[in-house]
Amino acid sequence: MKKAADLYREAKLAVPEKKASAFLKRYRDIVCRASDTLKVSMTEHQRTQRKSLKRTPARKMLDRLIAHEEKILRFLHNQRVPFDNNQAERDLRMIRVKEKISGLFRSEKGAWDFMTIRSFLSTVRKQGLPLLDTLKETIEAPAVFN
Repeated sequence: MKKAADLYREAKLAVPEKKASAFLKRYRDIVCRASDTLKVSMTEHQRTQRKSLKRTPARKMLDRLIAHEEKILRFLHNQRVPFDNNQAERDLRMIRVKEKISGLFRSEKGAWDFMTIRSFLSTVRKQGLPLLDTLKETIEAPAVFN
């Protein structure tokens, strides 16, 4: 699914509905097989244990895959939604690095200023704009931040 979505995204095309439906069917088949597998193991457990059965981490994850199917597969239908959240994690990682190097931020305002600048730089990169030119334009037009 990811490879197909990436190919269509590069071509600036939407994933065809027929292909998206085939992916959805395959996703549901995999989830159904996993559910059947977990039911078998639960039945065996119930025969040997009298206590109520706790949901295992696998069962909890499977339940989330079923309940949030639309959100999980949104990247197929909306090209603006990435397959993973790696970029968001990279954006947050810099804040942690800053904290580790210099301890904590000296003030709340300093933390907000740092995060505002990082957010601005990240947005400029995501939009494919030239970083230095955009910074220069921003500094020369400070009324933008008022």
